[in-house]
Amino acid sequence: MFGKNKISQMPNFINNYDLWDKYLGKVWYGLISDTNINNKTVIIDLAPGASIKIEYALSYANFCGKLYIIEPHEKVGEIILNKSKAILPNATITLINKPFLDVAIKEKVDIIMSNHPFDDFISAYLIKDTDLLNTIFDDISKEDKEALKILQKYWSLSKEKISKIKSEIISDFMMFIEQNNPQRIICNQYKSSYFENNNLNIINMHAVDLFKKISNIYKNKMSENKIQEKLNQNENYNNRHIGEIILNAENWMAYDKI
Repeated sequence: MFGKNKISQMPNFINNYDLWDKYLGKVWYGLISDTNINNKTVIIDLAPGASIKIEYALSYANFCGKLYIIEPHEKVGEIILNKSKAILPNATITLINKPFLDVAIKEKVDIIMSNHPFDDFISAYLIKDTDLLNTIFDDISKEDKEALKILQKYWSLSKEKISKIKSEIISDFMMFIEQNNPQRIICNQYKSSYFENNNLNIINMHAVDLFKKISNIYKNKMSENKIQEKLNQNENYNNRHIGEIILNAENWMAYDKI
């Protein structure tokens, strides 16, 4: 397994999502700790849902620049905005309730970061009904059974339709990056134990595949070995999901523009 194995007792991540956000925040911080982040730095957090993993990473870096949170789900957006303001009191934080393709920040963007977004992207493109989207994109900590039913129904669609949607997302994502022209992109997509435990491993499969297709487009990436060195600084608690998936460099991408 990847990472350190010095602590056998894992924190109660299953029942405490804030602990999980703090842990992933430390993992993210390891990837930005060598970046010159100051009061002029402009960062985009893309599609975080209700999770403040990236915001915790920025708090560990004493971030006091500008943060744009792109989260189209209005209710969840307000949740993450309030959480972010609480842990980043010296930052200027703006919530943008729009799909990512509709967003172009009108100032120089230094970093775009996104944690585990590609499964949500595919679901959003699959499901057009606003009420259904509001249900599935509500705070995951509630583990809504209705949300699972919706996901199971729409993800049972044909492979051809999902493949077409993935191609569309690649095109839209690249357009979003071009519009905002960041100096650095950091993102990941790892298998979700939540999907795995609820017979939705098909989401993991397609989301990881989409991430890898996008990652392969970028050539000037941080090497997988260097990313792995950074990830290995984190404790894995002798947990298979953390040690083999979360801390596996194959599931992360860091790109710097020349």
